[in-house]
Amino acid sequence: EELRNAPEDVIRRIVDGGPITAKNPSSCVMAMLRKGGRPERRPSMADLDRYIAESGIDSHAAESLRRQHEDVIFTILEEGVPNGWNNSALIMRRIRDLSD
Repeated sequence: EELRNAPEDVIRRIVDGGPITAKNPSSCVMAMLRKGGRPERRPSMADLDRYIAESGIDSHAAESLRRQHEDVIFTILEEGVPNGWNNSALIMRRIRDLSD
């Protein structure tokens, strides 16, 4: 329903990006809708490393994030650095939510 009601240019940016390979594509699409579609450029490993450093997550959460499908990584990076007491737990929960 959310996708059907989205502006045509946002839908086009999502669809033109190709299939979503995450286990929970609906959650990825919802995040993309909130951000106005997929960006022009996919995140690089340098972007991921920067995100991990800025978020202050532990090595377990960082490795788990690195092992995810590209769409899950993209969605998490697009949502920005979490702001909580335990960013590692927040990232692990977001991974779980996107992967279910």
